[in-house]
Amino acid sequence: MIATMNPGSGWPRNTFPITSPMKNWVLALLLLAGSTAGAFAGNINGRWKTSLPSPDGGTGPDLFFTFAVKGDQLTGTVDSPMGANEIKRGKVNGSAFGFAIEFDGNAIEYKCQLVSDDEISMEVVGFGDGMKMNLTRAKDEPAKAVDSSPPSAPRTHAWWRDRVPGQRPYTVDSKKLPLISVKGNKFVDPNGNTVLFRGLAISDPDKLEMQGHWSKEHFIKVKEMGTKLVRIPIHPVAWRERTPAEYLKLLDQAVGWCTELEMYVMLDWHSIGNLETEVFQDPMYDTTRKETFNFWRIMARHFAGHNTVVFFELFNEPTTYRDQLGPVTWGDWKKLVESEITMIRAADPQAIPVVAGFDWAYDLTPVRLDPIAAERIAYSVHPYANKRPQPWEPKWELDFGFVADKYPVIATEFGGFPKPPPPNSETPASSPTGPGARNATYGPEIIKYLEGKGISWTVWCFDPTWGPTLIKNWNYELNASGEFAKAAMNGKIQ
Repeated sequence: MIATMNPGSGWPRNTFPITSPMKNWVLALLLLAGSTAGAFAGNINGRWKTSLPSPDGGTGPDLFFTFAVKGDQLTGTVDSPMGANEIKRGKVNGSAFGFAIEFDGNAIEYKCQLVSDDEISMEVVGFGDGMKMNLTRAKDEPAKAVDSSPPSAPRTHAWWRDRVPGQRPYTVDSKKLPLISVKGNKFVDPNGNTVLFRGLAISDPDKLEMQGHWSKEHFIKVKEMGTKLVRIPIHPVAWRERTPAEYLKLLDQAVGWCTELEMYVMLDWHSIGNLETEVFQDPMYDTTRKETFNFWRIMARHFAGHNTVVFFELFNEPTTYRDQLGPVTWGDWKKLVESEITMIRAADPQAIPVVAGFDWAYDLTPVRLDPIAAERIAYSVHPYANKRPQPWEPKWELDFGFVADKYPVIATEFGGFPKPPPPNSETPASSPTGPGARNATYGPEIIKYLEGKGISWTVWCFDPTWGPTLIKNWNYELNASGEFAKAAMNGKIQ
């Protein structure tokens, strides 16, 4: 803001009427401040000043000018009690020069003359005609050599037009698939029928696109597995490096392909670590509370009301990494996820938030006494075989299974299965030896347990390099775990 003059007291106030004759005086002072240039760069470059007369005939403030000439181009600035102005359209022609100042919607032209190495005269042209002013070199600022560096590029970022990515919702075929909602401890369709999801996780869309595997054909291969729910992991580093606006384009494609292929989608903020301390297991998982909240705010706005995007898995695997990542209480975690849920539901009351427990998303025991204070949510668990020694089932019931008696639960990540048994057989297809032998029955046991409790599930991972893998290569040749998962998704594991 540029202060105007108060005729009664002489110096700055913001109440001076715009129609006052004093306006001309203010304009002229500011314009003169920005109008000075030099014909001889070696003599005029540097800092200059003048003392302005005040409205009552006395002495006003000093104005200081910094000038630079390069060829016939003049640039400069002026500092005054009323702010700073920049010289526009400055031109030098011998000892004469001219420029313009823009102020309050007016473009004021100036004619100037270098009188000597220490004096410049100037005259206003087009506003306050005839007003003249002399400048002298500031004693505390000796002349400087011509700046040979190129001028800085003008700023072009119209920051006032910036908008949060994802404000325009993705609505293509948004109602093609039946709406899934929560009723008691089950997921149900619009007719009230219970839906048990079987599915798998793909790898990060950013990775797939970078490696040349991002296509509808990839999702067709996912569908051929018998998949009903596709878990899409979004790593914070990929979200930042691709940029949210560009990453949303990948997600729009994924949701479009899944809709066409009649598969539902779970979006997974794939971080591992302690969101309370903001310390994480590996660099790819690094994020902040602010980034996490904004991510879900964007997802909720962008996919609001889209029936295909059923689940928002708020955080992949909370862990302290045996205290290496700092402490966090269930109360801390509960407060964080409840804040996320509030922000999500402000934009998308339809999506189902999915909340993980501690110990790399395995331990849901705190839910027994202190559940998340939100309705229509689900809990996630990652029941890998190595989390507990055999026998597994009693420990599964104590650690997470009891939650399914009251709330919906999804096993969003697990894997590493032996080859499925032959038809009509309850034993594994082979009898492995060595360290993996003790997990030979893990696949059939975990599927039987989950489905017996009504727990939906997605296995990890439809990528030949992110283990435990389901495919051997990008020819989509299934490994033993992939063969088992395909059999399970088609209801062939009893």
